[in-house]
Amino acid sequence: MSLVLNRTLFDGVSTVFWGVLLSSVLLGCQSKGQVDTAGRGDRGMASTVKETAAPFVELEEVDGVKALEWVKERNRESAARFDKVIPGVPTLAELKTDLLKILQAKDRIPSISIRTSSDGQSMVYNFWQDAKNPKGIYRRQTLEAYQANSEEWETLLDIDALSKKEKENWVFKGASCAPKVRTRCMVRLSRGGGDASVDREFDVEQKDFVKGGFQLPEAKSTFGWLDDDTLMGGIPIEGETSDSGYPTTVRMWKRGDDLKKSTIVFRGEKTDIGVWGRRLRSHHSQKGHGQKGEEPVVLDLIVRAIDMNTVETYVRMPNDSWRLLPIPKTADVEGLSGQFVLFATRKDGEAFGTKLRSGWLYAFDLSSWMDGGAAEKTVKVETVFRPTAKRVFSYLTTTKSRIVLSYMDNVRGRLVEMKRGANGVWTEHALKLPGSEGAISASYSSYDEEYFTVFYQDFLTPSEMFLVDGARKLTKLRTTPARFDAKG
Repeated sequence: MSLVLNRTLFDGVSTVFWGVLLSSVLLGCQSKGQVDTAGRGDRGMASTVKETAAPFVELEEVDGVKALEWVKERNRESAARFDKVIPGVPTLAELKTDLLKILQAKDRIPSISIRTSSDGQSMVYNFWQDAKNPKGIYRRQTLEAYQANSEEWETLLDIDALSKKEKENWVFKGASCAPKVRTRCMVRLSRGGGDASVDREFDVEQKDFVKGGFQLPEAKSTFGWLDDDTLMGGIPIEGETSDSGYPTTVRMWKRGDDLKKSTIVFRGEKTDIGVWGRRLRSHHSQKGHGQKGEEPVVLDLIVRAIDMNTVETYVRMPNDSWRLLPIPKTADVEGLSGQFVLFATRKDGEAFGTKLRSGWLYAFDLSSWMDGGAAEKTVKVETVFRPTAKRVFSYLTTTKSRIVLSYMDNVRGRLVEMKRGANGVWTEHALKLPGSEGAISASYSSYDEEYFTVFYQDFLTPSEMFLVDGARKLTKLRTTPARFDAKG
């Protein structure tokens, strides 16, 4: 048996849903002579293919009666195994009790996102679930109150109350707020926790959904705010989904316009996995392409996923046309730092006439490419991160003034700030954390905030949460109480 923790990370908020999934399912199937995931059982491949070309096809209907009954039967089989008394091995009921106690503990760390209000006050936002609020509440308090361990929170949206009022089984999937009017947020709600969601504009000051505001129909949508009155992304309507159920069109939808008449800026193929649109922003000090003053550098992207390993990335040009970015189709844009686009490679390849290595992180000057026309080989590609036999790139995130990069070093987490010198050489500057043998992760960051949060834990150290400010100073915010005696 294995425990599955499903973490939904959105807007810096981590929501933990849990369930017990049975790893003995395949073993149980094979013991009865049924086919395994490769289409072979103890009866052999030939007889299996002869009997059925698509074993377990009924499981494709996730909410289908046959699929749900199949899961219940596998659960009953594994529960019976766990109900056997084995010295030193907890029963299923005991495991469930212990896990609920930990997952619903009042002293666990509330993960947060930080947003500066219109009056300049730093506010922290959190989504919280417990026995009293099983579906959860979206809430906030000041950063000062959070640092003082205050339990005084302002509830913004009660998902239990909303579900009861609307007679829906809503599951909160996160909130994404407008770039300037930060009180307007798109709240993502899913029926029963499925992939498809209903997205609705919410006013955190009024604590209510905006009348006549943005509202997206139920779909596997992905979108972002271009400005306070425009959304862009994969927002499908009738017939605009791929065979995988994801959007095949990227739309720009302006406030007040009919969604069906909104501008389609890109159209993929039905055989694609899907297409997505997003806007990257950067407040870094490098002079941006066409940007002035405090306005962020912006980069609009469309990502077309042709299959699980192949993507095309398109960039919005100054004349509003979309141009294919000449990086390998096995490379992913990871972030934006000033006018520099950072991308990681999954296979060896080539970009702008430069040979690329698998697993490396690179950067190039966006403005030189936009201004260079066909002379793409004049664009210089800079190396940001080199992997080794023991070092592997994980991810990067940005704040208002820095790039924070995470990588694994001999299976140990590392978190460093990356800085670019005038000669185009990128250097690492380690963040001083309390330990170096455990798991380290940047939990929250935003392009327009100096603060970001970091979690650290190891085998003997409970999870600790730190706040990092613009001067790289670490302040411990919270610590999870020890659940066992680490001294042995």
